[in-house]
Amino acid sequence: MSDDEQPPIESALDELSAADTPADLAKAHTELRRKIRASRRAQARQLGPLATSYDEMMALSDKLKADSVPAEERQKGIEAVLRQMWPFTRTWKYLCEKCNDTGLIIKVCRQGDRCNGISTRSDSPYQEPGKYQRLCTMNETYEHEYGVPCFCSLGARFREKPPQNDPTGFSDVGKSKPTRIGRR
Repeated sequence: MSDDEQPPIESALDELSAADTPADLAKAHTELRRKIRASRRAQARQLGPLATSYDEMMALSDKLKADSVPAEERQKGIEAVLRQMWPFTRTWKYLCEKCNDTGLIIKVCRQGDRCNGISTRSDSPYQEPGKYQRLCTMNETYEHEYGVPCFCSLGARFREKPPQNDPTGFSDVGKSKPTRIGRR
């Protein structure tokens, strides 16, 4: 292909945009689909189907960027192509159904089933300094989501850890004088 010659897909896109009648549009669309399939087959011989689709999507994304399409729309298109073409290897099996393998059980704080208020505290000018009032108890209709550590192994990172012993205390062990040695 020479430098002034367009790639087959580009020429098919130009034909599609130049179509005037419904019959021309249908013919140009069929031709475009044929050229895309041929291009994918040719690239799949060199690359896998995922890499081929990604290359095509990035080329289309560059063209859309030149046409001033917002970045969010372009990224949604890339995500859709990747999700469609990503190889499906196995179904996911959760280790823990309660937390869906996140380590947190998501709950809703509502009237009658309130949280412990750790993340919903508010300083109020009507309270003593340093005292907190829970937001969820100030308004009876207030609801929010919160997470509690799961009991599975994945929830261990969210659980409170007991304070570690002071390492300086261990260095002093055995340095005091014994008061009694041996048996009586």
